[in-house]
Amino acid sequence: MPLGNYVIFDENTPERLHFSEHMARVKEITDPQTLRPRTVNAVDFTVDRLNGRPVVSTLSIIQENLYAQIEPYLENRQYVQYDFIVTKRGSGYRTRWTVEVIPLRPVPGQGR
Repeated sequence: MPLGNYVIFDENTPERLHFSEHMARVKEITDPQTLRPRTVNAVDFTVDRLNGRPVVSTLSIIQENLYAQIEPYLENRQYVQYDFIVTKRGSGYRTRWTVEVIPLRPVPGQGR
């Protein structure tokens, strides 16, 4: 579900996403346990479709478990050829992510 410009996941609710761009960056977050700021590495994806609807949103990934499942599609922006169904399981430091990768089929006469 988008909240402002970011995709926020509800537990056990799959979200189907399509990415158009990505960018690695360093950002500062508030640690949920200590409530202190800390610096983390993140990969931000531009989401142009969410659950089949056009959007302009961002998915910011700092979780290793989620990143590891999407990372193989970063080279040469291969992710634009796929939709990703992402489901959040659990919460806090016990959060796990499942990712289903769905190849997109080109529509004759339309480029992607």
